[in-house]
Amino acid sequence: MYATHFDEMQYLFGKPFTDPVTYSSEYDHEYSRNIIQIRTDFVKDGSINYKLWKLLHAFQSFGVEQFLLPTDGRHNHTSNARRKQECDFRRSYFGLEGFNVTETDL
Repeated sequence: MYATHFDEMQYLFGKPFTDPVTYSSEYDHEYSRNIIQIRTDFVKDGSINYKLWKLLHAFQSFGVEQFLLPTDGRHNHTSNARRKQECDFRRSYFGLEGFNVTETDL
């Protein structure tokens, strides 16, 4: 399954802390804290904490493997790194070449 556009906004605005019943996992809380910290640091002084950025992206596994659901709904199929080229291009654009996430990081 794919993440939809703007999916991260619930974490940026602390939804796991205001709705603990729905977001009971400590991973949700940690992800929210990290994304809030990254955005706050960037807004304050324009800096990016690359160590935290790397941890945040290692937390997400969508770039390494994605799950495809066929129309009959009976079987799950996976394909490896279908969007890897797109991710690699964006890393080079933002100067993050050294922060690649591999399957062993997950």
